[in-house]
Amino acid sequence: MINSIRDTADMNVVYSNRLIPDYDYISNFEAVFAIIDDYQLAPWEKDILNAYLDAGGKMYLEGNINWDSSDPFLGKFGVEAPLDIVISIETLQYPQKAWDYADQSSSYRVLVPVQGGATPLFYAGSLDPTAYCVGTLNETATYNALAAEFRLMHIAEDATGYASFTELIHVILSELGVISGGTSNDDALAPAAISSISAWPNPARGSINIKLENPQRSETVISIYNLKGQLVNSLELSAKNSFQVNWNSLDAKGKPSPAGVYILKGAGTEKKITVLR
Repeated sequence: MINSIRDTADMNVVYSNRLIPDYDYISNFEAVFAIIDDYQLAPWEKDILNAYLDAGGKMYLEGNINWDSSDPFLGKFGVEAPLDIVISIETLQYPQKAWDYADQSSSYRVLVPVQGGATPLFYAGSLDPTAYCVGTLNETATYNALAAEFRLMHIAEDATGYASFTELIHVILSELGVISGGTSNDDALAPAAISSISAWPNPARGSINIKLENPQRSETVISIYNLKGQLVNSLELSAKNSFQVNWNSLDAKGKPSPAGVYILKGAGTEKKITVLR
């Protein structure tokens, strides 16, 4: 991982197995990869990492973590992980990329965004590849925080037909804003912003927030379909509601929709969501 960061970002990398209390050094780092495995962070360690993010830091965090949105530090990642949803990871999925995953145990929890800025990035490819989120980015005006349920140590480096470990590090650094991920939208040759749909929490019990990102400034209808292609409900988004609505998991007749995967379609884009009961 150290070599991959050096190769990708051309930066010095410092590795340490502990934080140093009462010594302000961490603020000098462009980004921090906190890989804690089964270690439980002490309150003073959380305070150091929390202060780093408050000062505008960029952090990747993975491990056996109680993703508690009420915790001053962990809450900055904007996710929770229901204890009753445990999955395996056969492949790690990202748009147009996939990595072979060596650990086939069913010991990973699904990450559910609970803040508007938290966006799903990585999915477990063992089941429905767009329903089981295992990596999110909470991008704010102050800090960027990437939460991971997967483990970098289990990414298969030389798997045929899959992306490399260095490519994964490149994606993480790009999403954190450490390196450039592409052409700036200020460039005259850059394409226009593409609309996308965000939804949280996902999976959801009961209601789910739906927002249209980069919308054209006109009214848009988001249609909700089940996997049989049947229209379940329709929602109107416009500047009046800031292109954001809450779906209460009811169909057009006001009846609760069954648990399962649903597809949101509108503005030339779509997104899969999961409803739990």
